[in-house]
Amino acid sequence: MRFNNKGFAVSSIMYLILVMCIILITVTLSILGNRKLILDKKKNEIVNKLSNDNSSSKIICEGVTEETVTKNGETLVGNIPTGEYKAGDEYICNVDRVNKYHFFVVSSDGDNINLIMDTNLKGEYQCLSFLGEPSDGVCTEYGIPDLLTEWISNEDYKALGGTNSYPDGSKGPLTALKSLKEATSGWKNIPNFSYTLTSYNSSYGPIEVENVKARMLSYTEASSLCGEYGYNCPSYLGINTGVYDGYWLSDVEGTFSNAFGIDGGISSPSIDSDAPYCVYCLFKIRPVITLKKDNIS
Repeated sequence: MRFNNKGFAVSSIMYLILVMCIILITVTLSILGNRKLILDKKKNEIVNKLSNDNSSSKIICEGVTEETVTKNGETLVGNIPTGEYKAGDEYICNVDRVNKYHFFVVSSDGDNINLIMDTNLKGEYQCLSFLGEPSDGVCTEYGIPDLLTEWISNEDYKALGGTNSYPDGSKGPLTALKSLKEATSGWKNIPNFSYTLTSYNSSYGPIEVENVKARMLSYTEASSLCGEYGYNCPSYLGINTGVYDGYWLSDVEGTFSNAFGIDGGISSPSIDSDAPYCVYCLFKIRPVITLKKDNIS
């Protein structure tokens, strides 16, 4: 078959057009791909912002005053804040546009303020006993309405490779952390955060905790406020606690020992301990939140 010069010229032009089309399509797809990545990033930023419903200038907590306490019929346990964010300063925090709870300053770290709630989290009327088995006797006798949970359940302990007959402290407070996350997930005004949980005495390895609203109070924090041996805790750490009504800390005495908690009531709160698998559920859950100074007035 023979082609003249005109035929070769037409073929060359068509080939050139084809190459240009391929290049144009490739460039267009690349631009669209990059735009999708940018849009996805923007979308995630917006979703996170809406999910947290929080900004650096949004007021979430307001300091209590004598008038506030009288009007709401509350008993002032902490200090009336003076703007210095001292341990024990008492605030009323709107955690989800509807529910307001009292919190006390535990500590401050630069622009971050750590506050602990004045009561245990509420939940379904349930009761756990030895190795998580239901115990109507305990519920009937003590009538505990708080969210009952083990520091670590037998099920979670075994799932993490635990081999002892009873759960110990070597796996960390997984069950308590899961219950805390679930119970506070609706706190839209409180920002999400992630952190690495470590034991002060290396009883368990680092635990990566992601996208939560609150955490547990640590033994280090509690002991810094409660003095030597943990017998002189400030009254605000003991408010709404008592026999079978304390709350867990995130640490244990040792790998095969009891887990720490706070109990004793408002008059004599102290650091105590109980079996992490909850023989009689001495402790429940009390959240610690972290906010920026701009969120507090």
